[in-house]
Amino acid sequence: MRVANDPQARRVRAVLNKELDPTQPGNQVGRLDADLRRSVVGQDEAIHQVVNHYQTYLSGLSSPGRPIANFLFLGPTGCGKTLLVEAMAESLVGRAQAVIKIDCAEFQHSHEIAKLIG
Repeated sequence: MRVANDPQARRVRAVLNKELDPTQPGNQVGRLDADLRRSVVGQDEAIHQVVNHYQTYLSGLSSPGRPIANFLFLGPTGCGKTLLVEAMAESLVGRAQAVIKIDCAEFQHSHEIAKLIG
């Protein structure tokens, strides 16, 4: 049985109004995955989550009017948090500088949070 003739695949095609071809990997998703793995070492799970969320967005299954995803990268200094975000920006937008970086160490007290949220 071919996936193209599968009743579930037909339903998904009808809902998404997109042609599904499981034999062709998504160029955008594959490129993002390759770019991140080339730039960032040792963060396979984080890369997997980023790529999965992006794939969900591209497939049309994410909520319209909402961000593609919200990520909170946590870890000790030097583990690759900023590098991963910059690699995402480079791959998706073409510029690693297309990132707004917020150093949460600056917002340890409640009155300092006003600087962030107004």
